[in-house]
Amino acid sequence: IARERAVRIPEWSCSSEGVGEFMTSTSTQTQQVLAWLKRYGSIDPMTSWRKLGVYRLGARIFDLRESGVNIRTERKSTKRGAKVATYYLQA
Repeated sequence: IARERAVRIPEWSCSSEGVGEFMTSTSTQTQQVLAWLKRYGSIDPMTSWRKLGVYRLGARIFDLRESGVNIRTERKSTKRGAKVATYYLQA
């Protein structure tokens, strides 16, 4: 007869905000992206993911635009043909 074992899940991964150390609320992520744009002037998806833990940068940019922030998008192709957007804060 096989015994069932209880699986203990770390508390930090069970919050209502999401899973993982970087996961935060949508509004917090949006504010983090805005703060990054104000400090550095631009952001791309890889920077957003690595530095801020924000996986859906396009959604956060949409939220910022909806709140009246002027952001320009520049799309480029990589050497492998992937298209990557870089977002720039406009004055």
